Amino acid sequence: MRKLPAFPQSLIAGALAALITSLLIWACTVSGIFTVLGIPVAAPPDALPWMAKRVLYAALAGLLFLIPVLTKQTQWIRGLIASVVPMLVILLVLYPGGREGWFGLNLGLSLPITVIVTWALWGLIAGWLLTRWGFMGAPTDQDEIYE
Repeated sequence: MRKLPAFPQSLIAGALAALITSLLIWACTVSGIFTVLGIPVAAPPDALPWMAKRVLYAALAGLLFLIPVLTKQTQWIRGLIASVVPMLVILLVLYPGGREGWFGLNLGLSLPITVIVTWALWGLIAGWLLTRWGFMGAPTDQDEIYE
């Protein structure tokens, strides 16, 4: 059985992990769990466009697995480390420009905690998927690219 090259594997793992975490966020919103816990994060009423955008960006974040850093670590650990990048983009770039403020603290401490937890979960899921697929990262020499 021929497996996919590293590039599409990392894209697909990032997208699938985002789909799973997006469905979790949506389910917590619809069920009222976030409201009960006082978490201001919520999937919008028209969740499909929100989810599609989130899956696209997370697929691109999956490319972080191609960076040859910590190659001796398990994919789970690499996933947790890779999840720091989208976390920081949300907390330090996107939120300060909106009503959320720096780190989302304008809406309470539960918002940054939820962002950190959901993206850490994304990293764990993506890492688990890549481990199941036998992902070893980007090829290190030209011969491996054309096998």
